[in-house]
Amino acid sequence: MLSTNQAPTAADAALAESSPLSRNFAWADVTPATAVVELVAEATDADPTDLDPLHDAVDTDALNRVVEPTEPNATGSLRVSFSYHDFFVVVRQSGHITLYDLDD
Repeated sequence: MLSTNQAPTAADAALAESSPLSRNFAWADVTPATAVVELVAEATDADPTDLDPLHDAVDTDALNRVVEPTEPNATGSLRVSFSYHDFFVVVRQSGHITLYDLDD
């Protein structure tokens, strides 16, 4: 599922009550897809190569195209959310990625 809605949903509010793991990334240095895998690997204390392929959860080319700003220093509010490895993942155009543990 690829969601790009910008208004908070009831699911967003429920997930906000859990303890998320968040990091900021510079899209000039790493693609959104790679950053998601790196953050999930950190959260699960796993090697990124041991995780299931991200493209099984989301179209990685579309994720990269949609989230990476088209202009330098853009700070758009667009976000994409999907599930991957027992996490609800929110990737923002600003470079912020948040993982919400779906098991909590």
